[in-house]
Amino acid sequence: MPQFRSSSVREHHMMVLNQLIAAAEEFARDGGAQAVTAGNVAARAGIARNSIYRYVSSINELKLLVLRQYLSTWRESFAAQVSASNPQGRILEFAQWILKEMPESSHAWLIELYRDVVNSPSSTSPEHVTCEAHTPHDNAHTPHDDDQQKNNEQAMPAQAGQDAATDPDQTETGSNQSDSGGVIAEIHELHFMISSFVREQFTLLDVDSPDVWASFVLSVVFNALRHISHGADQRTLTPLVQQAVNSLVEAATARRA
Repeated sequence: MPQFRSSSVREHHMMVLNQLIAAAEEFARDGGAQAVTAGNVAARAGIARNSIYRYVSSINELKLLVLRQYLSTWRESFAAQVSASNPQGRILEFAQWILKEMPESSHAWLIELYRDVVNSPSSTSPEHVTCEAHTPHDNAHTPHDDDQQKNNEQAMPAQAGQDAATDPDQTETGSNQSDSGGVIAEIHELHFMISSFVREQFTLLDVDSPDVWASFVLSVVFNALRHISHGADQRTLTPLVQQAVNSLVEAATARRA
């Protein structure tokens, strides 16, 4: 029986869950997605390793809960900074925004966290497939299939599931249904918003196959972002990306003519 540190089981459950999310973020920031393990997070939060599955269904769900905290910030920043008066200008602003906002706001670790989740062998839901389609660079990323410890932690252990069935936290809060699908849906919505925005600009330019041209731009931008997250110099890459995106827009409009 756990030692309760608040006046109700529900409050205790939420308190521990918030501690787990905070601990997971600390490990993701300092050591990357691979540092977010059940053992590390549980120890930092002060609970037993298997007890973590009373609060989340998997390590992937915990990573997604960390991501959820930043989604609204990204949406607001995008709306505020991408506002040029013409489609070509908005496409260039989009590229500049994503390369500036995320790395400078220390969001590279969040991108790595997202890639880690969607490329996980356990992420086989339709939402996963849809999200992955909106991040072209992820298709080239190879999951760490040989990391048996990580794979084991990403699926809820049978014993932990049995413990949860009689856990007071479960009784008060209801069944511990995974929230992963909801968070992935929010991430998908953000990616859909971004990809739709770029596609709409090419549609406004009245070019042939706007979907294709939009996918080219997204591929360039997301691959550059991946290189930045792996240590490439943002100041060096940004003008190269701007040049590449501008060339794509010019090539698209030239074919129209």
